[in-house]
Amino acid sequence: MTDGPAGNILEIRSLTKRFGGVVAVDDFSLDLACGQIVGLIGPNGAGKTTVFNLITGLDRPDAGTIRFDGRDITGKPAHRITRMGIARTFQNIRLPGRLSVLDNVKIAAHKHRGYGFFDAVLRLPRYYRREKILTRDALELLKMFDLDHLANSLAMSLPYGQRRHLEITRALATEGRLLLLDEPAAGLNSRETADLTELIRRIRDRFAVTILLIEHDMRMVMNLCEQLVVLDYGKTIARGSPDQVKRDPRVVEAYLGRPREPAARAAAAPPAPQALPRRGDAPC
Repeated sequence: MTDGPAGNILEIRSLTKRFGGVVAVDDFSLDLACGQIVGLIGPNGAGKTTVFNLITGLDRPDAGTIRFDGRDITGKPAHRITRMGIARTFQNIRLPGRLSVLDNVKIAAHKHRGYGFFDAVLRLPRYYRREKILTRDALELLKMFDLDHLANSLAMSLPYGQRRHLEITRALATEGRLLLLDEPAAGLNSRETADLTELIRRIRDRFAVTILLIEHDMRMVMNLCEQLVVLDYGKTIARGSPDQVKRDPRVVEAYLGRPREPAARAAAAPPAPQALPRRGDAPC
């Protein structure tokens, strides 16, 4: 496959999605270069997860185009988009809890299994050879997340943070070139978040993937992302480097709201990156 113009792996143009009378995503455009780590941020309800759903085929856009790896994927079904090389995690963890940790990863890698239905049913030599390779590769991925010693444990028995790691491991097992992470640090403490930040960098470098992530932890976003795109009520209000975005008055207003009095506006200093609250937590 060849990438799009100027090495872009993902190109979105004028993407729009309506739910009844609500415009969840409004004329959204994005160019994502190969190897970048880009953050998609904004207050609660800004339309971020809807963008992910549109990219991965869980929702169909009302207007606009999405091109991945030079090919139009607009409105294609989710399973085809996954096979083309886009993997994702979810804000709410989605794991087959009654399967083992190892089987969770192996199932995610099913398109690479290399044997057919009759090989599996008749237990032909090809089945055993490929299963051995799949198990080896899955354990290697689990080791990267310090989960290999839990390979035979049920996924539902893992603590929350380890289930977050397992979901990312499953996404990597699909061998996609674009990884979408929806709030990967949700529910983690500050030490776990710092460790995850370094891990995501290693993932990008080791697997040569491009990463687009949604995250509310501003310390993580500012330390990890090379570029940021800010949504508010479905519209892009800012884009640029973390340093540029955190000083943009439209971004500060989106998170904190407009001060009621001119004096309050003059006195309000842009908050530190880690202090940006969600809209629901902000003072009116």
